[in-house]
Amino acid sequence: MVSGYRMLVYEKVVEPGESYAIERGTLSHNERTFIVCRYWTGRNLKIWISWYGFENGEVDECRLLFDPGEGT
Repeated sequence: MVSGYRMLVYEKVVEPGESYAIERGTLSHNERTFIVCRYWTGRNLKIWISWYGFENGEVDECRLLFDPGEGT
């Protein structure tokens, strides 16, 4: 693994009203669509969640390699 980077292993789009369990609870009763990205750190899985879409501040896919220092 390249130092500091995380590799994508799973991507899920969670639609409004859909329930989806994550480590710290459940995404449910949403009025907006989320995208959930799970990354391998070399030791464990980390999760990153964002609004899903094509407008400013939204993403339409998870990055293959994620640098946690970049934020998005």
